[in-house]
This record gives sequence, structure tokens and C-alpha cells, in this order.
Amino acid sequence: MGDFGREHDRRLNDFDIATQLAELRADVADLAASQVELAAAQEKLAASQDAQAKATAALVEAWNTGTGLVKFVKWLASFAGACATIWAVTHADLATLAKSIFK
Repeated sequence: MGDFGREHDRRLNDFDIATQLAELRADVADLAASQVELAAAQEKLAASQDAQAKATAALVEAWNTGTGLVKFVKWLASFAGACATIWAVTHADLATLAKSIFK
């Protein structure tokens, strides 16, 4: 009678091991599917980062172009102001100018 009990316990242990093995196989299959999904998400993220890098580079280039344009306009305004001052000094009647300034 003792042998029957041991055989029964062994069969239960074998059943538990078979169940655990089946569960482990299912978990491994789920992990493999998750790994494929993660790889796809990683590729999508890499593509998104590349697009973001290109957009940022274009924005920096536009910023630099705008900065250069502003510098040129400032230089042009200074040059025009200098030309206007030179023209005013050379074409002004200095006596009349002095009287208007020092009334």
C-alpha cells in the first residue's frame, strides 16, 4: 500500500512538472512576441529621431540665415545713416546750421 502512495505522488509531481513546462513554454512564446514588438518600436523610434534631427538641422540653418540677414540689414542701415550724415554736412550752409543749433 505504501508503494501505491509513492507512485501516486510521483505521478502528481510529473503532472506539476508538465504543467509548469507548458506554462514556461507559453511565457517564452509571449516573450518572443514581445521582443518582436519591441524591435519594431525601436526601429520606429530610431526613424522618428532621424526625422527630428533633420528638422532640427533645418531649423538651425534657417536661424543662422536669419541672423546673417539681420546683421546685413543693420550694416546697411548704418551705411545709409553715414551717407546721409556726410551728404547733410557737405550740402549744409554751416553758418545757418550754427545759428540754428546755438540760438
